[in-house]
Amino acid sequence: MKSIALAALLFYCGCSKPLICTSEVSEGDGTHRASVRANSGEAEPALRRRAIGAACEHLCEGKADAKPGCRARCQVDVEAGKVGARVRCAK
Repeated sequence: MKSIALAALLFYCGCSKPLICTSEVSEGDGTHRASVRANSGEAEPALRRRAIGAACEHLCEGKADAKPGCRARCQVDVEAGKVGARVRCAK
């Protein structure tokens, strides 16, 4: 009986860790990183997009001539392969 309770406790502890995605967006002026934690019930693909958006935000903050919509353009460029990006997710 104790072994079942212990196994259940270990399983519960393993499931309680939130998913965290770290993204890197590389452009001519360097690599910009960001990490985001999943909201309750958030799917991994949505979290990946949000992580790329956060890294794009860092990229845009570093530009002196950043224009409105810079983050959205960056995300589109990442999806089109014009800007290098990598996303890693783990619990």
